[in-house]
Amino acid sequence: MDGITELRPNLYVTDAETVQDLPADNQFDEVVTLGYMDIFGNTVPDASTTGNRHKFRDGPHDYEDFAAAANHVIDSLERGESVLVHCQAGVSRSPTICCTAHAVTEGKTAENALEEIEELHPKTNPEPRVWESAIRFVEENSD
Repeated sequence: MDGITELRPNLYVTDAETVQDLPADNQFDEVVTLGYMDIFGNTVPDASTTGNRHKFRDGPHDYEDFAAAANHVIDSLERGESVLVHCQAGVSRSPTICCTAHAVTEGKTAENALEEIEELHPKTNPEPRVWESAIRFVEENSD
């Protein structure tokens, strides 16, 4: 599907606009939304088709929220599920969570995983504080 990047078997990344056009009978077992605000019960971007939503901002954020999103994707991949991760623009949060999950499940460093993700999804540009969370998570969860 246009606008969706396959990063490795069962792991995909995109943006909110592309997810809005995703058919109900899509190929993904999990569609994970990485929202960034909650005002009057509304999250941007809107919850995705499976309703799996995590909230943390680009910039200052709660590390535990980042870790929950990373663990969700890792657990899904370890169950053999097909996972699509998206944030608003598909530039920082979603590729960084995918990078983090890829690093942990494949025994890579965060930096090596990021290089691989950037080759496949060139618009990847982790916000520095989100990237710090990725490095921390990979270091804490590596064998």
